[in-house]
Amino acid sequence: MTSMSFDPPSEAQPFVDMQRAEVQALDALRVSAGWRPRISEPGIRISTGMLPHAALRGYRSDVEFHAPAQALVMLIADQMVERLGEWNAEFVEGKRLATLREYPGCIDWLFHVWYRTPGPLANREYLYGVRKRTVSDSETCITYQSVVDATVPVRRGYVRGQLLSTVHRVLATPTGCRVEHVLATDIGGLFPRWVQNHLLTGSLLQANLRDARRQRELFQTAASDRTNGNA
Repeated sequence: MTSMSFDPPSEAQPFVDMQRAEVQALDALRVSAGWRPRISEPGIRISTGMLPHAALRGYRSDVEFHAPAQALVMLIADQMVERLGEWNAEFVEGKRLATLREYPGCIDWLFHVWYRTPGPLANREYLYGVRKRTVSDSETCITYQSVVDATVPVRRGYVRGQLLSTVHRVLATPTGCRVEHVLATDIGGLFPRWVQNHLLTGSLLQANLRDARRQRELFQTAASDRTNGNA
């Protein structure tokens, strides 16, 4: 990975080391490539395993799209808060709070996002940095890392979760693109990590499958419409 240097954020912005986060997320992609698929259907594979940087169970989805790679990048990253609710049933609200740093081919943002969570879990919110980096004409990485910032209050009725080693990698293919996604979330609250790592595995696999199916349905149509000038 090419080394990059950024000016430090202003004092008004929280600091998140997105360079380190990207290194760990790319390692999570490497490790998770060896996981055995737990769910397979046409165009979708879902797998799970332990991630070394997070000491937490992660979930990987590999999803094939008959749509241009850059259209998928736009929908996943640039239009994330506008489109996330279309494929994630638990999404409540999201805000892009700031652009933290910008560099040719790379940009870091700060997001605050809220989700309703099925009981007995409390609703969750996440404060995190997002890096969108163009690796080449055929590859873009979108990396996520939680930010610790006590000045941003937790909304009443919510618990702040943590995103760890989470990434989307969008790769152009001869028929469209493939999106490789690794998600590692510490849901926090009253649930210790051993509960997350074992008792919740089945339901989280199904949640990842549900999102992947919905993404294929929505993203292929939306990306095709955008390419054809219908958006």
